[in-house]
Amino acid sequence: MKKILFVGEHPLGPTGNGKMLRAILSQLDTKEYVASCFVFDQSIGPNDLFAYLPMNVISSTSVDMELTMRQLFATVEKGDIDYLVFVGVDLWYYCRMYEELRQFAKEQDFKFVHIFPYDIPTLRSDWVKWINMIDYPYVYSRYGYDMLKDEVPNLKYYRPAFQMPEIWKPVDEEGKREVRKQLFPTVADDEFLFGFIGPNQVRKDPARLIRAFSIVKDLHPNAKLYMHCNAAGSYNLIQTAEDCGLESGDFIMKKEGSLYVAADMPKLYQSFDCFMNCSLQEGLSWTTLEAMLCGIPVIASDSTAHKELLDGAGTLVPCNDLTYIPLYGKRGQTQMEAFACNPEEIANAMNVMMVDKLVRDRCTLFGRDFATAWLEDVSSINDLLEEVGESEKIVVQEQVPAILFAQHSAAGDILMTTRCLKGLKDRHPGFSLHYMTQKKYANVLEGNPLIDKVIEWDDSQLQKYQFPYNPHGEVILPGHWGRNSNSILADFYWKVLNLDEPDDFYIQKDKPEYIETFEDTDDLGFWERDKVPARLERIFTSPFCVVHTTGGDPQFRTYKYMADVCKGLKDLGFPTVQLGGPDDFPAGADYDFRGQKFTEDAWVMSKARFAVTIDSFHAHLAGALGVSQVVLFGSGNAAVCQPKQVGGNLICLSPDYVRDCQGLGPCSASVRDCAIPCTGSHSPDDILSAIEELIRMEEK
Repeated sequence: MKKILFVGEHPLGPTGNGKMLRAILSQLDTKEYVASCFVFDQSIGPNDLFAYLPMNVISSTSVDMELTMRQLFATVEKGDIDYLVFVGVDLWYYCRMYEELRQFAKEQDFKFVHIFPYDIPTLRSDWVKWINMIDYPYVYSRYGYDMLKDEVPNLKYYRPAFQMPEIWKPVDEEGKREVRKQLFPTVADDEFLFGFIGPNQVRKDPARLIRAFSIVKDLHPNAKLYMHCNAAGSYNLIQTAEDCGLESGDFIMKKEGSLYVAADMPKLYQSFDCFMNCSLQEGLSWTTLEAMLCGIPVIASDSTAHKELLDGAGTLVPCNDLTYIPLYGKRGQTQMEAFACNPEEIANAMNVMMVDKLVRDRCTLFGRDFATAWLEDVSSINDLLEEVGESEKIVVQEQVPAILFAQHSAAGDILMTTRCLKGLKDRHPGFSLHYMTQKKYANVLEGNPLIDKVIEWDDSQLQKYQFPYNPHGEVILPGHWGRNSNSILADFYWKVLNLDEPDDFYIQKDKPEYIETFEDTDDLGFWERDKVPARLERIFTSPFCVVHTTGGDPQFRTYKYMADVCKGLKDLGFPTVQLGGPDDFPAGADYDFRGQKFTEDAWVMSKARFAVTIDSFHAHLAGALGVSQVVLFGSGNAAVCQPKQVGGNLICLSPDYVRDCQGLGPCSASVRDCAIPCTGSHSPDDILSAIEELIRMEEK
């Protein structure tokens, strides 16, 4: 007989994943297979399990993830198994073991299988990489399959069996009155009872449901809401209800400690007039299917697996409000983007369900038919095991044997990341390095001897490489990062990547075509460009100053008084040259070189005596080339965003935040309706005084 080690949540526990494992075990052909279970849910003890399921059960003795992983690996190592089958376990829970498990499966000749959910709204490269480490990945939603199929070549769809399918059935009106009288004696026959069943956690979003219900309650005094979850958890639901103006009789919570056994749960559904599940995301949503089988109309979020379960068979509420959910990524726990239902839109759906019997009847009929058909087409674990067992060769996506460094934007960040490339090549000796960025920034990287290929930005490429690095996308959280950091930007990347030390900046310096070709000397001249026709004219031989007016966010990083600065610089004996994008605010400089390539700007900057820059690429460029400069800051924190000045001298000018800023400090442009964009608060006289200070520094 073939030996299987299942890994999941306790089969007799109350969770959806535990029920899934229980249903799979009930399918198992015990004449062909002998099963053991490794479980990490402590709600039901192993002795209880043995009384119901004649198999060996290994329980994790710790809630600590690291210890649980070591216990699981020790179990696998000595287990003498033919199949290792994860059931319902989130991808991130054991992801750090996948590569080791895959290698161990090859050495010990067992099959590494994972039946998993994919319940996030985006295609994450780190999750895709984990899935591609699994020899036999099976996703248990059509939504997840459609999302992943192009990135995971050996992916299969698996529709898990349902626990005790025969008990989930509707009752007539008389039966409904009986179960409601039994479970909710305080709810009258003419009152409309909305029901929610699920944990009090961020993903289920129960607090928004309470807010929505409070809106409905104002319209319909006969509405009531029952929540089959604990009042304490991710949200203080009792406090939320009170804050929304609800009274205890309108809002009914599950009694603390009470838990209906599985066989009694259909009665709970049958007592509802409408079932609610406006969660942020769902891998499958067992409760939604259970309600549909019981003939209860369903309102749910138009999200992830709900899309396939309720399209035409229930009421889907738009899921458009941006929020965040605590999940795991490559670097550990993070806040991933998610989308929530608006309470007013939930309330609109509830109102329609209450007043329109035709809608309720349609949802009842179509929902019951859909869920019944869904049950008739569930997958068999025996078929899966036979399919896997007969597989001679695993189809695995070939990874590109190279390093991929990914930086989506912008030019200044890309210049800063060039300090990391040597360290990564030293970390992976013998492997070529490819750099992925947007096409408009590729010129920053031209000629870099450490880069073998520059490719255009495409998220899907990350999981195709053997050594992908995407520090800005996977490590630095969204939000106002860097406002109070203890490191400057130029050191972020190499520190985040745990490199021992950074390399020098690198940018190629290309002489612009419009500059006359002659020997490079200290008094190298420049030539002006007219739009049409182009003409060449010797313009100056004396030291000059680069000026720059507009950074990456024009609304908050534009200095409109540079013409006064240029006039003052001319009086000091310095001609001025404007560098920057073609649409940057005009500086009134002697010579306008806006719109060049980044590498051409580098050549011009390298010849300059001084620079006056805005917090942006050109500030970091001057710093990397050792050109003394004055940098104008506004909403950005100069202590963090200042360039790394590898030569020359640096003066950073920040606004007087106490006098000029309503927020009393740098906001990283988060206050979009600010009445005083603070980059423009600098006086030209202060800038010219700073230039004079740079001159004195050089003379010392």
